[in-house]
Amino acid sequence: MRLRAGSRENCLVKNLIRPLVFALAIFGGVTASAAAQEIVLRPGKSATTVGAWTKVSDSTASSGTRISMPEKGLGKLETAKASPTDYFEMTFDAEAGTAYRLWFRGKAASNSYQADSIHVQFSNAVTASGAAAFRIGTTSSTMMSIEDCNGCGVSGWGWNDNYYGSSVGSLIYFASSGEQTIRVQNREDGISIDQIVLSPSLYMNSAPGDNKNDDTILDAATGGIYSGGGGGGSTPPETSTSSGTSLKVMHWNLHHGVGTDGRYDIDRIASWIAKQNPDVVSLNEVEKYTSWGNEDQPTRYKQMLESKTGKTWYMVWAQEYGSWSANGKGNLLLSRYPFTNTARYLLTHTRTIALGQVVVNGRNITVATTHLDPDSGSYRLAQAQDLSGWFDNFSQNRIVVGDMNAQPTSTEMTYIKNTGFRDAWADAKAGGYAKSAADNPNGYTRNSRIDQLYTSTGASNIQPTRVEVVDTRDGNGVMPSDHRPLVVTYDVN
Repeated sequence: MRLRAGSRENCLVKNLIRPLVFALAIFGGVTASAAAQEIVLRPGKSATTVGAWTKVSDSTASSGTRISMPEKGLGKLETAKASPTDYFEMTFDAEAGTAYRLWFRGKAASNSYQADSIHVQFSNAVTASGAAAFRIGTTSSTMMSIEDCNGCGVSGWGWNDNYYGSSVGSLIYFASSGEQTIRVQNREDGISIDQIVLSPSLYMNSAPGDNKNDDTILDAATGGIYSGGGGGGSTPPETSTSSGTSLKVMHWNLHHGVGTDGRYDIDRIASWIAKQNPDVVSLNEVEKYTSWGNEDQPTRYKQMLESKTGKTWYMVWAQEYGSWSANGKGNLLLSRYPFTNTARYLLTHTRTIALGQVVVNGRNITVATTHLDPDSGSYRLAQAQDLSGWFDNFSQNRIVVGDMNAQPTSTEMTYIKNTGFRDAWADAKAGGYAKSAADNPNGYTRNSRIDQLYTSTGASNIQPTRVEVVDTRDGNGVMPSDHRPLVVTYDVN
């Protein structure tokens, strides 16, 4: 079977193997330093060029400029040169004893697979055991290509790591902490490069963006994705701070856009969302070019909310199986505040998280949405463990919300609560600020309370003041989805 970039199979193979490789590195005695940061390089902005490499104005690049090796009809250089004629260099700081995953965002001239690869070298790189590797001034390099496998093809900007095919590339280590130099040589001419990433954490297991037709712009300071990364990216916002003192978070499993009357109608869903006037919206079972409507629902919801509210909305979309550039069902996070950081993550047993950070009243707030396995409690427990561990990478104040497919008293939800989270509905019910329809006193979101929102116990700046399960029935008892929305309003101080 040939694995193609963007296919579910290709993504699953990579995302299953990468955590094993990282675990082996840790088991071998190499762990990430607490001081290690995401490293995001923009060669179009600050690289030193030698020879034919040039900087070209490009509005789709992160700094408005890409770095390019013009198409010169040269043959492929299978081995790096110790003293190349054409290359570019950049410096950055890194930590010794830390495993970094290497990624780049590149574009091939004429979308040709014969113009999509580079050689990468470093001044002070070593293997996990400490042996010199990929050193500048030698012919040793780690090769990177945009195309992910034989026959996969390339299209526009695309992210890939330093491996060709369904496995993973070598992790990058450094012999000492401090300033390092990266040198890039063309393996094939005609290639352009926008961003290079060395990730100790966020992108250890999955790419920062899509392998084809990517629009992801990373924040050079945090490694996070600016608003819309992976589906509607934009340039970095001038400001990401709200002067308001409240935050309203809405969650809804949309049942693919089909109501209890069996009718597909996502406009009525968008109208209900707009009616609640939320700041951040978590949506599950959102479809992208599937048999459910055969349209790009993530983009459509963003557009409809903008039309219905008169505000700009920002989004991050996580395809359910972690195949970020593929069509299918997934989780969508929308915000009327620009995201200062976004991320996507593949949980065990192929479920995903979409995450975004906003600043409200000067406070950083991190919101993650997920949809856990519907059939297996053991799968959900493993996913809850993954979620909790990964969420620790992000700052307080933290909110996790989604269709958990489990009761609040289940083993998996008890695990979430025992790792530093509080159940918003349970607290509101006990505190007298829970609201639901008279015939739904227990706040059921479907046949029971499986849609839940949890606030971290370390969230000192946000306090829920109202928790509501919204009654969306019309005069005939029809609901736009077979789930009811959950809306939580926070005071932000």
